[in-house]
Amino acid sequence: MVSQAPALDRTHSPGFGSRSAGASLADFKTRAALPSEHPLAGKASLTWKSLADQEVVILARREGNGSYDAIQAAFSEAGFVPRLIHSPSTIGTILQYAEAGDGIGIVPESATLETSGIRLIPLKPSHTIPQERTRRNNQNKSEEKLMVAGVKLCDDSEGSTKGTEFD
Repeated sequence: MVSQAPALDRTHSPGFGSRSAGASLADFKTRAALPSEHPLAGKASLTWKSLADQEVVILARREGNGSYDAIQAAFSEAGFVPRLIHSPSTIGTILQYAEAGDGIGIVPESATLETSGIRLIPLKPSHTIPQERTRRNNQNKSEEKLMVAGVKLCDDSEGSTKGTEFD
């Protein structure tokens, strides 16, 4: 007899700044990821509008529709449609494209850099994107509470490296 894995329930936040009860683990501010030698890399922050003439890379909608929709809404609020050149499945791939100079990545502040030569710069006005979770339909509430507590602990203990260069 072949057993089937339990179905997955991908929950998400309906948009930025708002969350349905228990829909996401946390909301994170957005950062622009770009190579250290990029003309905009020396700025302390960037406006969404400053990205109007830039090619951008964001997480694929199928991987995080709350994140994708929130980022698209931020661009819309800035008054333009972004020039999307890639929509990969992972934040790591977004960072790799950005490091290679193949577009400015839009990532959550929780993104960790495993590479040198890239900067994460805050975007203004500040918008948040949800950290979504994927869970099994039969996952019990105590497992879910532990997962949420772990994300909050990591967020609270974050150092002061945001918006700095990692060499």
